[in-house]
Amino acid sequence: MKLTKSGIIWHEKNIKETGLSRRITCIRGDAHEEVIKLGGPFDFVFLDADKEGQVAYFNKLYPKKLIPGGILAVHNAIRQANSMKDYLEMIQKHSDFDTVILSATLEDGFCLSHRHRII
Repeated sequence: MKLTKSGIIWHEKNIKETGLSRRITCIRGDAHEEVIKLGGPFDFVFLDADKEGQVAYFNKLYPKKLIPGGILAVHNAIRQANSMKDYLEMIQKHSDFDTVILSATLEDGFCLSHRHRII
């Protein structure tokens, strides 16, 4: 989800180049509004929206829209950690998730959270 047309064009170009057009859909709009409209459930969710809103996005996705065993990936977890401090603290303590912060470069990375499977 992106607010700008240029953001959508950039993402769609990259998705097409990787051959994932049939598996990934870009949606233009305010992510806080659009995430509520999504069907689901999903096995993988990639969040790269406003960092201050991560807890709100999580609350709209969990538990119904992220399947047990699913992965929640949040971008910029190192470079913008201060902006999403509430989210990072919450998800690392959440009893239904195992979470790691993974450095993708020397400057930034991802917060990857795996939702426990129901046994």
